[in-house]
Amino acid sequence: MKKNSSFYFAKKEPFMRYIIPGLAILLFFCSCKDNSENSLTVYRVAEEGLQQSNKNIALSTNVVYHEIEEKTQAPETREVAMR
Repeated sequence: MKKNSSFYFAKKEPFMRYIIPGLAILLFFCSCKDNSENSLTVYRVAEEGLQQSNKNIALSTNVVYHEIEEKTQAPETREVAMR
């Protein structure tokens, strides 16, 4: 007996028409997993680093400011510091 090729393809057509695109869509949505926890951790580490940098900058600015203030008040360095 000879197989009817169009009948054989018609049996497989629902598989090709529905299952394969369904699997592709499922694969697409599974690959879009939620990385919000990882992003939140990265954000917190970056925020902590920026806060520490701001503290260091403020501390060094205060040190420089106080050194300049001392030099403007000391009689031996007042004239040079005021230029």
